[in-house]
Amino acid sequence: MKLDRLDFDEYDCNNMDHKCLIAILNNDTLVRRTFFSMSDYISTIIDHVDRQELDRVYIVSLLGNTIGVIMSKKYEDKLEISYALSPDYRGKELATYMLEQYCNYLFKEYNLDKLYLQINPMNKGSKVVASRVGFIKESYSRYVINNYLK
Repeated sequence: MKLDRLDFDEYDCNNMDHKCLIAILNNDTLVRRTFFSMSDYISTIIDHVDRQELDRVYIVSLLGNTIGVIMSKKYEDKLEISYALSPDYRGKELATYMLEQYCNYLFKEYNLDKLYLQINPMNKGSKVVASRVGFIKESYSRYVINNYLK
């Protein structure tokens, strides 16, 4: 999927090769999480893949450079979004654009009423991104956005 200036390369979660995912995510300049070690983050994603909870996983590129990952997880009858952006590309509104484009895609693809976003409460930057896209805080670390395309 190509959305304007960003490329979203999808990985098939039903046939995902764990070694491929680990190779992509095992790059500290690509994914750096507060409170999680890289091995914990990778283990969490692999666990979601094994339990078939992940709906979509996209590696996001800009001009051929991998800049982040964005994914959606099945949660009961809902989809919950998670993303990470390389530190080199933060502060350039790319996370806002990436999240906004992904929400548009999911709303069109699934015709859902809402999408959910889980944010580490200490991550001020992600709170700003969520607000810019239109997410509203629902609980301590969960944000929600209504389908604005309906």
